[in-house]
Amino acid sequence: MTVNLMDTVKDMLTPEAVDKAATTTGESPDGMRKAMHGAVPAIFAGLTQVVGTPTGAARIFGTITDKGGTSAQGLMSAVFGDKGSAVTSVLAKGSGVRSEAASHALSFALPLVMGVLAKHVTSNRITADGLSQLLAGHKEAIQNDPHTPPGLAGALGLGSLAGLGGAVTQFAQPRARTESTTTTEAQRRRWRMILPAVALGALLIWGISSLSHNRAERVGVTAPQPPAPPAVTMHAPAVPAPGPIALPGGKTLDVAPDSVEAQMAHGLSDTSLQLPHTFDLEHLTFDYDSSTITPTSTKTVNDLALMLDAYPTSRIRVVGHTDSMGTTNANQPLSEARAKAVKDALVAKGIAADRIETAGEAARAPAPGTKPEEATNRRAEVILLSR
Repeated sequence: MTVNLMDTVKDMLTPEAVDKAATTTGESPDGMRKAMHGAVPAIFAGLTQVVGTPTGAARIFGTITDKGGTSAQGLMSAVFGDKGSAVTSVLAKGSGVRSEAASHALSFALPLVMGVLAKHVTSNRITADGLSQLLAGHKEAIQNDPHTPPGLAGALGLGSLAGLGGAVTQFAQPRARTESTTTTEAQRRRWRMILPAVALGALLIWGISSLSHNRAERVGVTAPQPPAPPAVTMHAPAVPAPGPIALPGGKTLDVAPDSVEAQMAHGLSDTSLQLPHTFDLEHLTFDYDSSTITPTSTKTVNDLALMLDAYPTSRIRVVGHTDSMGTTNANQPLSEARAKAVKDALVAKGIAADRIETAGEAARAPAPGTKPEEATNRRAEVILLSR
């Protein structure tokens, strides 16, 4: 391996960034330093495992090279799938912090890792296959990293970290532009000069999303937001052709062909789409400071019920969100109530309650391309858990 990109990311975790994270989470600086440094090999391990298949490699390649944005929860799903909670748990245990702080460490490190990978892939003209080989080349570094959380292999469903990526670890190294040791070291020096500022910017955004809840949810003026770190996006499923979408049972879904609802309908029938997968339904919104679903969201609820009825074995998780204009104590139950309101509306339309999980994210995961305080974030998203 020519360069250890984990070291590049760790260079961004400056003492200032660690101290701010510790203040944000209420943990000790030493505990947060361990959590943030442990998050890096954990994320690389998750990525290495995902890109072990051509489908996974293409999906992660699209995530780091396409323009756009995704929520922290979307990134967690992309990298860890349904094993995110297990990874968070071993990271918390290994670093001696609470699970919430470990989750924040992962949420902070994820966009930094993706940004570093995006720059390396772009500058070296690496393909999806090359990305698989690049990440496979980090396997030894992941195993030997002193900050790799104990129990990480089990959390990822492996017997040992030696099994990361499966057969991809046998591939040849990517046919990217070869870098000499001198060139690599020069690049890392340049990264060290510019990335601490990016890291602090990301930390400020993360901290604001977590802490700016010290005001009740209301219209108001907030402090200017710092620039966001390099944005990443998830590959969306192929968009169906224009016209109503045929569903099992002879029913049809009348939605725009480029809508998220159309993507979800396609995802329900597309077994190549890895689950869980998040669909941020832009027209599933709520009244101000309320869990009342807006009248404009009625069609979205109806469409969602129609899809779930057509695929009776499918299961979803509804995640409620708020804007950042309220306290965590107020926003957390409000986001949970919003998710429950959607569930109740679906149950009222005949969908079995045990097929619908609910959760609340408060203001921790604003919609891509929005500021945390915007009314757009008074919303719910749907995670497809099974078909």
